[in-house]
Order: sequence, then structure tokens, then C-alpha cells
Amino acid sequence: MQRALEMPAEKIIQLNAALAHHAIPFAFGGAIARNYYADIRTTTDIDAGIFLPPGQNEPVLSALITLFPIDVELMLTRPSG
Repeated sequence: MQRALEMPAEKIIQLNAALAHHAIPFAFGGAIARNYYADIRTTTDIDAGIFLPPGQNEPVLSALITLFPIDVELMLTRPSG
């Protein structure tokens, strides 16, 4: 069952937990990362870099599908890279 997340902070916590649980190497970027080192900037998007070789999208989809609406069939048929 997918559930919509409302608050940006909750989204970040949930995304962090999901990726870490699946042992997916990642890092947050954009305004989220900037807020740790400079003036705080309001944002509603989440920039995350996933550090896996091309073609290894199944672990990422497994981690994210419980948090976000994802068309798995489309994602698995798209060429990677």
C-alpha cells in the first residue's frame, strides 16, 4: 500500500530509512544538503543521488515503492544509463 507523505521533513526521514534499510548507497543534495552548511532555504523537493551501477534499479524501486507512486512496469522496461 502506498501512502502519500505530507511534510518535507517526514519525506526526508522516510526516504533515508527506506534507502538505508535496503543498503542502497546514497546522499542528499540540493537545498537539503545546503541547509547544513549555509543559510536555510525552504524547499519542497528532495534531491538524492543513488550510487549504484546502471541496471541495478530493482533495489531502488523496492525501497521507494512504499513511499511514492511508481510505475514499476515502465521503470523496468526503460533503458538504463
